[in-house]
Amino acid sequence: MSFLKEANEAVILCAGKSTRTYPLTLRKPKPMLKVAGKRVIEYLLSQLRGLVSRAVIVIGFEGRQIVEALGKRFFDVELTYVEQAEQKGTGDALLCAEKHVGERFILLNGDDLLKRHAIRALKGHEICVLAAPHEQPWRFGVLSVDGEFVNAIIEKPKDAPPKSLVSTGAYALTRIVFELLREIEASETQELMFTQVVPKLSSLGLRYEVTEDGWMPITYPWDILRCAKWLMDELREQCISGWLGKGVKVFGAVESGCDCIIGDGVIIVGPAVLGMYVTVGERSKLMRCAVGDNVSRGQNCELEEGVIGDGVRI
Repeated sequence: MSFLKEANEAVILCAGKSTRTYPLTLRKPKPMLKVAGKRVIEYLLSQLRGLVSRAVIVIGFEGRQIVEALGKRFFDVELTYVEQAEQKGTGDALLCAEKHVGERFILLNGDDLLKRHAIRALKGHEICVLAAPHEQPWRFGVLSVDGEFVNAIIEKPKDAPPKSLVSTGAYALTRIVFELLREIEASETQELMFTQVVPKLSSLGLRYEVTEDGWMPITYPWDILRCAKWLMDELREQCISGWLGKGVKVFGAVESGCDCIIGDGVIIVGPAVLGMYVTVGERSKLMRCAVGDNVSRGQNCELEEGVIGDGVRI
């Protein structure tokens, strides 16, 4: 039985430069990408509310954007920023946070989406990884388990069958992980990856929790479409702020930011999300889509199951 208190802090890794999501991340850290009207990092923090009191965010590439967007608090979650001056791997990034966390904490990747119930499953553990079944497990680290314990996490095995359990990259950890990381020599590329410490964690009794629907990874630009649908499926109400013209028809759950202008005869079919200051021209149709801020659409335009970024003119 553990006598340690439950984790009340989170470390969120946001330092890396994502090249697989180019061109979306040429000048922007991946946690700042918007999905269904919310930045990825903002969604993660919203799911942490009530679970932790403080989050340590490790920043690097264009980290200033994250600091300026979030400030010192996200509602009731205090935010502390630590810079990884050189991108030397996820293990090195975690070491940067060592002086800022207590005995137990939750580790999250800042560029994936995780729902609250999935994160909560980690809180009662000292050393635990969050796992999920995936149709393409060969893209991730696949768990080899024995009962409730993880024997190994095998990186990107080509022969893994669909629906194998993969690591989401979310962990419950204790401070012992810092000692274990320092014992590992940097790889030939001079990077210290968190995955290098997993065998040592397994020897200490690494447990796992499984989420069926609480994790959505973002690896490539087209994943934004899939993630937007995933989040919009949670919408339940109609809430449009702004001016609606004559004969506007809205079906299903639709959410908007402030000061939208919806022209005469527009049809909107949810689930759908409109950002702030969106203008939709007369007789246009929006069906199951996410539209960013400051978007202007002309007359007789139609968008179905798509995503439009901020500032687009159509």
